[in-house]
Amino acid sequence: MNPTMNALIATLGGPYSYSHLAALKWAKKHTEKTGVKCEIILTDTIGDAFALLLERKVDFAILPNENSTVSRVTDFTRCLTQIKALGPYAVDQLWLQIRICLMVPQGMPHGITIKHVLGREEALRQCSGSLKTMGLTKTTSTTSNASAAELVVAHPEFQNAAIGPEELAHHHGMWILASNIQDDKDGNWTQFTVFGYSQTAPTGNDEMMMLFKVANVKGALWKVLTVLKLVGSNMSSIHSIPQGKNDEGFVYEFQVQFSGHVRDRRIKLALWLIRRFCATNVRVIGSFPASR
Repeated sequence: MNPTMNALIATLGGPYSYSHLAALKWAKKHTEKTGVKCEIILTDTIGDAFALLLERKVDFAILPNENSTVSRVTDFTRCLTQIKALGPYAVDQLWLQIRICLMVPQGMPHGITIKHVLGREEALRQCSGSLKTMGLTKTTSTTSNASAAELVVAHPEFQNAAIGPEELAHHHGMWILASNIQDDKDGNWTQFTVFGYSQTAPTGNDEMMMLFKVANVKGALWKVLTVLKLVGSNMSSIHSIPQGKNDEGFVYEFQVQFSGHVRDRRIKLALWLIRRFCATNVRVIGSFPASR
């Protein structure tokens, strides 16, 4: 349990990684809303951040969910499957515009050939076209962009570069060789989900996240989507999670996000219909104010 009066927030990466910037943004909003100061705990992986929340060593975990350019963050899905009936819950979401810089250690000779570009896999994919145009086709995936910067600075003799936000380069005293190298110059955004143990009250403009399994038969998923349509809920995302294989074929769990709050009468009806007629292992991950 948290022995301090501050709200402890766990997130991925070192100082000024994208996740850290998202956590700083949300912490400011949380403090302005509640008056409670926040302390951010940085971890090596998404799983480590979520594990701290599961062990109740922190009050919140802020995890990257999906990106507008490369879609799903795989590690986020693994975290969802660990959630139990009593939480934690998804309690908020926020979007962060992702602008990517190419950075090298200060003092690297001009004109030297960069051998590898280091960064988190999803970030490397977001700028793969720009890197190819610059002739930088050799990349190495790291657990975070912050760890990539740390490795590059620690070993300048390897002649590698890192990618990440401008703030990360300034933090490590690195030179920025190129800015805004993301392939989608203005539309590259990452959605972050905030998890905690206190469920949020309805605001009138909410979204909710849910997991469920359906039989491997024709039209099974369509039944769930039809129920959401009947109650007037708009779906904003759907992802499949492979769960192994049985005699009927591969088994999938689905994660969906749609408009509504678990306390809404129409959503209560939808959940009853889905549990009764459409799906199994239905788990509401949480309801939260819609983010735009």
